[in-house]
Amino acid sequence: MAARDIILEGSRWQIGDGQSINIRNHKWLPRPPLFKPGVDTLLKVGDLIDQQTNKWNRPLIQNTFMQSTQEDILSIRLGDPQTPNILCWAKNKAQRFTVRSAYLVALRLNHDGGGEHSKAQDDKRFWHKMWKMDVPPKVRTFLWRACSEILPTWANLARRRIPIEPHCDICRHEEETVCHVLWECPLAVNVWALVKGKLQKCTVAAPDFYSLARQMKGQLTVKELEVWAMVSWSIWNARNRFYFEQKQSQPADILHGAMTLLQDYQRLSKLLILAFSHM
Repeated sequence: MAARDIILEGSRWQIGDGQSINIRNHKWLPRPPLFKPGVDTLLKVGDLIDQQTNKWNRPLIQNTFMQSTQEDILSIRLGDPQTPNILCWAKNKAQRFTVRSAYLVALRLNHDGGGEHSKAQDDKRFWHKMWKMDVPPKVRTFLWRACSEILPTWANLARRRIPIEPHCDICRHEEETVCHVLWECPLAVNVWALVKGKLQKCTVAAPDFYSLARQMKGQLTVKELEVWAMVSWSIWNARNRFYFEQKQSQPADILHGAMTLLQDYQRLSKLLILAFSHM
């Protein structure tokens, strides 16, 4: 392992004016930043600072980063904007390089060497299970779009610079993210409360829909996961009817439609499998 790798891993930028620090490619946070879909990652850290007040530009930060990264940024105290950006050793409180702290960094780098490969394998297993679910293909495609944060929610459209109010028109309280529409909005909560089994009492909280889906995969059986996917799709359709047809669906009707379609699809799938097995 090269000494340069250890130095780069153990160092972090201390912010002065922030104009030379790229928000994606430079280490300036305690952990890698998580970005919201469709944002400009070519920004400099200096762009996140209000030049008149020398304080963080909260609206821009909230529109650019996921919640955990927002908290990391806002926890950083800004100093004199006239001072240069300084690369500091970040592995002890004194911010001073020591052989011991460098040795600990080297140990961790050796231990985590397969981290990216492990994450890729986890993602592959997750999607393998999702694509094998016995649900209509359009539901599997919908789930992929939801996990990829490309459903046209108001929040996603606003982040793509479309001039639109990002808040949910159904509850009028929260930003309309994918996770909000399908899991957190009172309409969605009322639908999930009617589902029998684990989903009825499930209180999973997640920063985004992909994280929610990963948690569901770990907690639910295959059959429960199929119900979860089907009901999520039905909630999204109800949301679209509300916006584009001015029709408000009742939670019981949303659930009934989802379960009826799921049962019909699975029954037909079994008949087709049986028919082909006798050919």
